[in-house]
Amino acid sequence: MNFQRCYFTFTFSHTFEFDDDTVFFAYSLPYTYTSLTNYLCEIESRQLNYVTRNTLCRTIAGNKCEYLTITNRVPYEVDKKKEGVVFTARIHPGESNSSLMMKGIIDFLIGNDPKAIELRDKFVFKIVPMLNPDGVINGNYRCSLAGCDLNRRWKYPSEILHPTIYHTKKLISRLANERCLALYADLHGHSRRKNIFMYGNVLEDNPASTRIFPFLMSKIAQPHFSYDYSRFNYSRLKEQTGRIAVWREIGGKNPNIFTMEASFCGPKPVKYEPHRGAKRAPFAHEINYHFTTKDLMNAGWACCETLLLYRQEKESPMGLANVEYLIDQYHKEKEAKLQCEELIRQQHVLVEQRKQQEMQSRQQNRVTFNDHVNNSMKTDDESTKKAADQEATAKKEKE
Repeated sequence: MNFQRCYFTFTFSHTFEFDDDTVFFAYSLPYTYTSLTNYLCEIESRQLNYVTRNTLCRTIAGNKCEYLTITNRVPYEVDKKKEGVVFTARIHPGESNSSLMMKGIIDFLIGNDPKAIELRDKFVFKIVPMLNPDGVINGNYRCSLAGCDLNRRWKYPSEILHPTIYHTKKLISRLANERCLALYADLHGHSRRKNIFMYGNVLEDNPASTRIFPFLMSKIAQPHFSYDYSRFNYSRLKEQTGRIAVWREIGGKNPNIFTMEASFCGPKPVKYEPHRGAKRAPFAHEINYHFTTKDLMNAGWACCETLLLYRQEKESPMGLANVEYLIDQYHKEKEAKLQCEELIRQQHVLVEQRKQQEMQSRQQNRVTFNDHVNNSMKTDDESTKKAADQEATAKKEKE
């Protein structure tokens, strides 16, 4: 099979304003291993009794891969009822925007907001902020020092070649054995699509269950998070990714296993989004900007608030059935609108076709009329010439 790849070259010019200045050109907002280490040291210096900093393992180059445990200290009888939550990020070194979302998550969870306190009361958070420290330190875009994409090594990770994935997978499995796993989200950056969105799996016996968390988050994180951009599926090509490998590892029944993607660019108007109601979709010029540090951190905060909202909905008298009903209604309404738009489009096509046919018919009639006129004029010319010839012949005969 023959196919061609398309390659693009981006060129730009820059005028340096100052002499002997140092200027960095970055694909996205930088967030280095040193930035993370300083941030964790600052948290540790605050001596918060609900935050524990640990070393998960050492990388191939001997760098620390650290993780945080965040939860309020409560009696054992209460603690064993808590659910587990895992956040990971920066498995691809070039996706520094994922570190900014992670910073938003950590800032929210260690803060004094009543929602953060409630989350710490109800959940045990295990957070691995940087899964590929070696790649970040050495300036790789996607690979580790072993030269492989670590997000394609989750199914059978090597303790020697992929130590951070090996030990993170064990950490998640151990947590899932100790308590119910409420959420696992792996944070990424996306280089082609806009907005912030999620990839989820599919539970065949209850497909709507995997859509609840993104659906609720779209209510909180507008206009940057898009439910309509989110996708829910799995394929053989993705079997080695964290989203699917972890999902299968813990039984393939947990609905809240996600990859959360943030665009390297910014938001884009989405025609159909839940919770918008009668409000119109924003115009392109209204949200035509790149995501800032604050935007990405806000996405992390919104993810935490969504977790609390999910728990509240789950504990309500109706449970999550009410949200599933809203999701079903949204998709039915969207499908009806799309069908209506398709009918209108087809009508426009028919109108244009009729116009084209009428124009062609008019043109054909015009050509036929012109031919008839030309033929008539030609016949008249021939008749006139014949009469003149006959008259000339008659004159000759008289002479």
